[in-house]
Amino acid sequence: MKTFLTLLLAGALFAPAASAAPGFEGKVSFKIDSGKNDSMTMVYSLKPGLARMDTQAGKDGSGAIIINPAKEEIVILMAEQQMYMVQPAPKPKTDTSSAPAPAGSFEKTGVTEKIAGYTAEKYLVKSKDFNGEIWLTDQIGAFLSLGEADGPGPGFGGGKSPASGWEAALAGKDLFPLRVLSSKTKGKDAFRMEATLIEKKSLPDSDFAPPAGWQKFDMGAMMRGMVPGSGR
Repeated sequence: MKTFLTLLLAGALFAPAASAAPGFEGKVSFKIDSGKNDSMTMVYSLKPGLARMDTQAGKDGSGAIIINPAKEEIVILMAEQQMYMVQPAPKPKTDTSSAPAPAGSFEKTGVTEKIAGYTAEKYLVKSKDFNGEIWLTDQIGAFLSLGEADGPGPGFGGGKSPASGWEAALAGKDLFPLRVLSSKTKGKDAFRMEATLIEKKSLPDSDFAPPAGWQKFDMGAMMRGMVPGSGR
């Protein structure tokens, strides 16, 4: 359940920036370690105008989210129940004139490295509570940061953290992280996310829709059914 809720949070915040670079369609596989003796894998699928995230976290099971910015919706797939749920996607902020300055620094180093076959450049990130590095490529497209995250990495871990600076720096840029390393300035909690495989290939439309025969889960109808007389 914890993993599923994390996936839901991630999907909701990725939705406004689900876009692929021109000519890129395919899948990016990640290994994620939260620094708390647990790990998970995530596959981020991109097709023009669409995105999908699948996660697998050992005994916590798997989950998937489909993001459709054109329809302004997020589809959450529940494989064990063969059900799906549709939620409205949050709209990106258009007025940032009154936004506070990012609480940290984002420094371009000029150092590059091949990660999963793609060239990425190293950036240094510093904030009050977290320090780290992020390796970005401009060959895949945009990957929106999670903003205020529950830990040293984007949406994983524990404990509220302030925006670390690189969220604002990436806004509106077609940059995709292939490696993220961060740790608390005090304590040993660390976060690592790294791309292990990038597959540029055509993906079927069916990957971005609920499987045939699955039932749509209606939270409103369920809640109405729990209240006596509400269905009348």
